[in-house]
Amino acid sequence: MATAERHELESEGQRLVAWSWGGGPTVLLMHGWEGRGSQMAAFAAPLAAAGFRSVSVDAPGHGASPGTSSSLSQFADAVLAVADRFGPLHGVVAHSFGASAAGWAKHRGLPVSRLVFVAAAYDMTEYVAYFADLLGITRRSREIMVRLLEESTGIRWAQAAFSTTDEVLETVSPLVRRIVARNPGSFTGPGTGTYVVGHGRVAVIDPGPAITSHTDAILRSLGEETVDAILITHSHVDHWPGMAAIQQATGARTYGFGPKAGKSGGGGPESSYHGFITDTAIGEGETLVGPGWHLKALHTPGHASDHL
Repeated sequence: MATAERHELESEGQRLVAWSWGGGPTVLLMHGWEGRGSQMAAFAAPLAAAGFRSVSVDAPGHGASPGTSSSLSQFADAVLAVADRFGPLHGVVAHSFGASAAGWAKHRGLPVSRLVFVAAAYDMTEYVAYFADLLGITRRSREIMVRLLEESTGIRWAQAAFSTTDEVLETVSPLVRRIVARNPGSFTGPGTGTYVVGHGRVAVIDPGPAITSHTDAILRSLGEETVDAILITHSHVDHWPGMAAIQQATGARTYGFGPKAGKSGGGGPESSYHGFITDTAIGEGETLVGPGWHLKALHTPGHASDHL
């Protein structure tokens, strides 16, 4: 810390103390619960050697920042305050509860595409259960505690439960965004990619598996945008079962390969075996058009016989 430069900034009316090292694109170093910015200082020297400026902040009620209480929303506010003061951020390295805060800040619009989480507190419900069991709190009391936390922080617990995952829309190109499902595996890699084409009135490509947290993340990330079409590239079960929930929430028509609308994919045994049915069948050369976007179907059998 001897080489760190001290800074003071404000976050939602609270004074925060931050520290910086080096020069170049900014990397935020975010500590965890009951921690302080100095705990992340070990990252500063290698980042400086690589040409980056590191900024670490003491969250409200932590380290040199005043206060006697804190929360996920206050940690996230601190992350956003650092981005406003020292940004744009090249990346974030966050530990434990700080990773949850960085994930929540990302959900709230933090403009950063590189997140490194160390021992992330990924599921808040586990910690609530552990705390309740430790103190012998009844299930009813635990439910009241969660409700009070939601009221005091303005964060729905279900939304915050997996704030460290990458289930937020990330920009792939000016016209395309992507959100990755939490279904890693030997066939899915880090997870199935769901793509959103356009802005305002959009097309969703491959809603992914029927995992509630994933479909919720898609709808939450889209906010007030309108889904005009749901397209399925092929009938493998990691790509389409989430279609029903997205359609129910948005009323959008669904599209997939096949000679006739309403047929089970129309492309072979994989489709009919899995019960894959879309509202409208599209084939080679057919197009879908929306505001600012234009999609043309190319039939590419191989990976699956009904692949578009």
